[in-house]
Amino acid sequence: MTILVFVPYYLPGFKSGGPARSIANLVAHLGTDLHFVIATADRDSGDPGPYPGITPGARHRVGGAEVIYLSAAQRRPAAIAALLRELRPDAVYLNSFFSRPFSLSVVLQRRLGRIPSVPIVLAPRGEFSPGALQIKARRKRAWLAASRALRLHRDITWQASTALEAADIARAMGRVEDDGRSRVVVAPIIASPEPPAAGRVRDAATPPRRRKEADHLRVAFLSRLSPKKNLLGALQILAGVQGSLEFNIFGPIEDEKYWRACRVAIDGLPANVRATYRGAVVPDQVPAVFAQHDLFFFPTLGENYGHVIREALAAGTPVLVSDQTPWRDLCAAQVGFDLPLDRPEAFRATLQTCIAMDAASFADWSARAARYAWAHASEAGTVEASRRLFRLAAGTAGGRAGAEATPIATEPHGTTR
Repeated sequence: MTILVFVPYYLPGFKSGGPARSIANLVAHLGTDLHFVIATADRDSGDPGPYPGITPGARHRVGGAEVIYLSAAQRRPAAIAALLRELRPDAVYLNSFFSRPFSLSVVLQRRLGRIPSVPIVLAPRGEFSPGALQIKARRKRAWLAASRALRLHRDITWQASTALEAADIARAMGRVEDDGRSRVVVAPIIASPEPPAAGRVRDAATPPRRRKEADHLRVAFLSRLSPKKNLLGALQILAGVQGSLEFNIFGPIEDEKYWRACRVAIDGLPANVRATYRGAVVPDQVPAVFAQHDLFFFPTLGENYGHVIREALAAGTPVLVSDQTPWRDLCAAQVGFDLPLDRPEAFRATLQTCIAMDAASFADWSARAARYAWAHASEAGTVEASRRLFRLAAGTAGGRAGAEATPIATEPHGTTR
């Protein structure tokens, strides 16, 4: 079965964050069972030129998938329609609801009859979380209204990574007059690019860690620098912290206007908090970066998974995150903290606790964090749920076992995150 994947950016790019990693992990686990053809931009996010050594429009073998890197001209609607007619896939996998040119182009052209009526799986990748919908809200509301009015998504399969995201999808789409084939399927994100050995919890080999200094906290923020990731919120919380804290910021600058506001906040921090921008980090260096820090601070407005959270834990670095991710009840596991965004004082109190924590206690939290990350990667059924997702969408699944499938709501869903 051939799955044509449209994703804005893919390997060897890394600046776009989680979606490329999610697809790469999916291919690593299912590339021998399913034929993945990935259509993506010929450059990384924000880069002025294409990747070296690629031929736009040609097929390149990357891991277990064929990747077609498309130039700007090849990403126009007519070229995308021609690609679909040429490949005749069993299913199309869209990785975004709002992205141009791929997702909008495919659903519009299918509605107009310009491309074959191929089954579509759409993964919104957290775009329907309350926090994400607050960003450029007017534009997003307009596109959601147009989608509903034109019934563009009336017969697709939605992938939700968690039950919380399923509720977000149903709430965002509202009333859908479908033909009985629209559904939301919960198929969790595959956490790791490598299968766990014999189903056992891996004893993670983490990089050598620095010893936590007494009454000092070394904190990392590692993500794209954009409003959704909430670096500005993190800086505002830090402004009220007492004690010695070093805050290192890693990641590509995605939004220059937002970054300027962050720079103003950095300049206004008290003398006891030292914040420094360290630039983007290539994926191979991420574990070592986390290993040099005592805590990962990430008060994101919303994540459907949060690969970077798992990366921090796998490196033995406890995390302090918002409650807008699937990573919950972290304090009970003694691997981190997940707190509501409307309680900045709780974040500050937690940071104070971490500053005061001694080296021995923090070493215990670090060891538990690494084990927790690999136990999460070993959850049974995750890979099978993704396999069933595509078979269900393409009409080849023998029933509904594996992935959890439910009809899309006919009224806005009342569940809150």
